Amino acid sequence: MVSTFLSRTPCAASRSWSKENGITSRWAPSCMSAASKRPSRRARNSWPRIIDQMPLDCTVTTPEELVFEGTVESVTVPAADGEMGFLPRHAPLVGNLGFGELRVASGDGGQQAFFVNGGFVQVVDGRVTVLAVEAQAVADLDAEAARADLSELESSPPESGSSVEAREKYSRALSVARARLKISERG
Repeated sequence: MVSTFLSRTPCAASRSWSKENGITSRWAPSCMSAASKRPSRRARNSWPRIIDQMPLDCTVTTPEELVFEGTVESVTVPAADGEMGFLPRHAPLVGNLGFGELRVASGDGGQQAFFVNGGFVQVVDGRVTVLAVEAQAVADLDAEAARADLSELESSPPESGSSVEAREKYSRALSVARARLKISERG
């Protein structure tokens, strides 16, 4: 009997071929596994060691003052549409900041947090620069003042006939006040 492509029954010569792993070969696969004695042609993965040795410099500044500067392990910033995290060897980037908590993790396991509102973040050559419109250490936030600001905003909504821009500005201010209160109560 001759085996054809469409035939379901293999010919006598084909019956001795191994099909366990989906690859048709003349020899059965080995039941013993061992590491190859030949050296690999691929380079060993040295990224974890390189990343551990690379510094990540971070600067957080506002138009009025320098808020933070130092060498860190990672930086997480609130973006306009979510969060962005940066580690050493991050690709160059310029992005819009949103409002919320900026976290800086140092190499010794410590973490510092800041409340930021608006601005830009730039990453280039192992340096993260945060240019914020407003930045304040979370430890310095006053929960009572944040609560008072929020209640003041909630008590004076824009009039129904006000412009779209005025309503959007109010909505953003309300969101920022809520975020500031939430972060100050946690911190």
